[in-house]
Amino acid sequence: MRGTRILKSFIQETKNRIKECEEHKRKLHAHSNQLKKLWLEAKISYSEYEKRWGKKHKGKTIKEWFEFYDNHIKECENKI
Repeated sequence: MRGTRILKSFIQETKNRIKECEEHKRKLHAHSNQLKKLWLEAKISYSEYEKRWGKKHKGKTIKEWFEFYDNHIKECENKI
């Protein structure tokens, strides 16, 4: 019985991590779209758009964060 509870707890924690990653990706996607919108509306130049896109936030670029979250989600799904 104890093993079953531990397993259920592990699965729930893993599902919660997936949800957190998906939420972070959603926010990142919104930020990315906002940058693109600024560029398309000529509020920033393309070089500024690229600069902001390539800027590191907490050690990773936007692209690297997307890859990080995608990989973490895959790892969690494989554990379940």
